[in-house]
Amino acid sequence: HLGLRVPSHVAPSGVALSIFGQRPAAPVSSEVLLGYFGKISEDKGVMLLAGALRLLPEQYRLRLVGDIAEKDKGLLLTAAGEAAGRIEFKARVTPVLLAEAMQGVHISIIPSILENQFLSPLKLAESLAMGLPLVCMPLPHWTRNLQHGKHARSAEDMTPEALARAIRALGNSPELMERMQRENRNYAQQFSWEKRAQGIMEFMRDVMEKKLRR
Repeated sequence: HLGLRVPSHVAPSGVALSIFGQRPAAPVSSEVLLGYFGKISEDKGVMLLAGALRLLPEQYRLRLVGDIAEKDKGLLLTAAGEAAGRIEFKARVTPVLLAEAMQGVHISIIPSILENQFLSPLKLAESLAMGLPLVCMPLPHWTRNLQHGKHARSAEDMTPEALARAIRALGNSPELMERMQRENRNYAQQFSWEKRAQGIMEFMRDVMEKKLRR
């Protein structure tokens, strides 16, 4: 796509397992705390998430970690309706403190709605490293990296109703959530800095070997 005429390698985002892997798993209980971290704006799908929360039972709460403009906050609370009181806002934190800010969260939600823009998998890698079960939208950049039912539940379509159904299906399955916690911590190894560096080195060796054979 970039018109490159030389060998190239795209290295996935690296995550510091030593930091994110220290987050203790939240015990499964009757209350389910959903978590979202990153920019809190409409183009990130948070209004869709607020609409989904509105459709979920009262035992579902939502923690949003990140910066939000007052205008967007007003729109988000309106979208949540009567569920607005179940939303907790936390200011943006550095990556070192993110695992602490997400303590107690049971499910990480990635409500991306943009299909045609580049999206870094860093949020995905950090959620995996924290051992968080995932719910995401049915977009290729997520479904390509996650196995439905193993690492995440994927919504059937791009509506608040579908997102709410996916969240509830996972929240109603304590055994699946606990299994995902283990699976996702293991899968996060593929996004470690060590794995990223290894991939870069293997690519460079492969390029040099091919060059020498010519």
